[in-house]
Amino acid sequence: MTNVHPFNIIGEFLDGFLRAEALSAAFKLGLIDRLAQGAPASIGELAQQLALDVKHAGILSALLVNHGVLRKDVERVFLTDRFRAALAYRDLLEVRLEFGRDVRRAMHDHYAPSVRDPSRHHSQLHSIKFDARHDYPPDVRASTEQWVRFMSTYTRYSAPGLLARHDFSTHPRILDVGGNNGELAIQICRKFPAVAVTVFDIPVVCDIGTDRVRSAHLSDRISFVKGDIRVDMLPGGFDAVVFSSFLHDHGEKDIARFIRKAHDSVKSGGSVIIWETHEFDIERVGFPEYKMDLFAATTMFGPPNRYVAALDRFGFCSIQVGTDDQIGFLYTTAVREA
Repeated sequence: MTNVHPFNIIGEFLDGFLRAEALSAAFKLGLIDRLAQGAPASIGELAQQLALDVKHAGILSALLVNHGVLRKDVERVFLTDRFRAALAYRDLLEVRLEFGRDVRRAMHDHYAPSVRDPSRHHSQLHSIKFDARHDYPPDVRASTEQWVRFMSTYTRYSAPGLLARHDFSTHPRILDVGGNNGELAIQICRKFPAVAVTVFDIPVVCDIGTDRVRSAHLSDRISFVKGDIRVDMLPGGFDAVVFSSFLHDHGEKDIARFIRKAHDSVKSGGSVIIWETHEFDIERVGFPEYKMDLFAATTMFGPPNRYVAALDRFGFCSIQVGTDDQIGFLYTTAVREA
């Protein structure tokens, strides 16, 4: 169990509509917290303590037993060891529940139209709206914080795989493009104490990230530059440029433009490091429903060699490609030619 990635530990408890809805209800009703913090209890005791209808509480607990969340010992129920292992990553479990449910709702109305005319309907499969204005209104920050919470939690558990593969100590100044609230930057700085990171992202995300980095006491080593990579140049003079869970959201033309901008941003002899989700074989293995939160992005995912041609075209050499097959990430590095 300890060798299984958190992405996969939580998967079995989210894999399917009824599993996800029953678990979501158990969280909302306080059932999970009650059993996590207290002694095993009967359905009647739980219903009384949590103000639930006893018959419906019994049906919910039966579902949770069948789904491996609960075990029943005579009349009492308690959390299984396997679910407790997943609950250790509660932040990840809850955001994937939340965003997976949002995508399921959207698919009811928009999936068939998106197959016919994706230019008009595909964006309806997710609720994310990016506002790159510098003078954004307060409601934009509130809505953006939801997406930032998802991506930063996702990064919290995917980033260690990158840090295990790449020695960032050789890059004193790093630019993290689309670095969200600085989660990856924080992990890099904590592991490599001589490194400083600049995060480039849209203004509202930078403001959210500034608060996050301040609370992590790393404001002296992590800074933010506000901009929109679609229209703005990247700041220059860096020893490395990182793309993490960013490029895979874009089409080939945009990816080429972004890699060209990375070339202009990094010093001669500096590196580009790419850590992105790659496509998986849906026809062979199916689409696991616990990844429903990512479904809207599947048409954007590419093969592990996806970025090689653009890197070669825009003056990078020593291109290396690897994968983390346990979580479906690719690891690509390249060096800017002198």
